Amino acid sequence: ELWWDRPTPGEAKETQLWHRDGDDLMNVKLFVYFSDVDLEAGPFCFIPRSHPRGDRWQAAPEHDVHGRTTDEQMARVIPQPGWRVCLGSAGTVALCDTCGYHKGLKPTHNERLMLMIQYTSQIPRYPRVLQVAGDGMGRLSALQRDAVGG
Repeated sequence: ELWWDRPTPGEAKETQLWHRDGDDLMNVKLFVYFSDVDLEAGPFCFIPRSHPRGDRWQAAPEHDVHGRTTDEQMARVIPQPGWRVCLGSAGTVALCDTCGYHKGLKPTHNERLMLMIQYTSQIPRYPRVLQVAGDGMGRLSALQRDAVGG
């Protein structure tokens, strides 16, 4: 997937909050920045050793009904010095087992363009489906429609 994150009004939500992916027992994701990413561009963040084989796996912060946790809730269980924020220039790569706690910081002033490649040992529990918005399918070639399952 190619993710283009831009500053938006409001509070952090969904993947901008701490969470764990449940697609598989181990869920490896590769993130490649296509733009320079500073704190204002919403960098990828993770908590080392919070994956199933890590010594922080049992950490259980408060969370909402979707398993999302705020920074304040997480800090009560794993203090902020234990978090990692992945800043970098275009071309920076991060590899992570996202069964551990992770999030994308909410962009505040800059945009982030990032490629995400996911590996699971079987068909993911929540497979991603490419969606073409609006009347976009009508503007695609036959080959492009076949590629997106249209």
